[in-house]
Amino acid sequence: MYELTIDVEDCTANDEVIVRAWIDHLQSAELTTEVELALSKESETKWTANFSVPGQHDDDAFAYRVGVVAEPGASWSLRIRECDERRMARTLLEDGDVLTTRKEWLLGTCDTQR
Repeated sequence: MYELTIDVEDCTANDEVIVRAWIDHLQSAELTTEVELALSKESETKWTANFSVPGQHDDDAFAYRVGVVAEPGASWSLRIRECDERRMARTLLEDGDVLTTRKEWLLGTCDTQR
């Protein structure tokens, strides 16, 4: 099981912030394997989703795509963690930056063997 968390900060109360996320297990060259995550808004600035990767093997990676709409200058941070049944977590990926345009795509690959 994995957990994706994204924070979007440095926005005013009037700014509309929209976040959506997808994962793709990369086993197929086709673009039909991407799945949208059901994000939950945890606070005014934080969204999370728990997910598993279909068809994943021990040596796999998966791709992620996150769409963020917020005012330029807002800062974002992204974290992907692997969680076990005891609620222990291992961080696989952390990233962050500042939006330069109103709508941006965050794209990458997460190595589950890290």
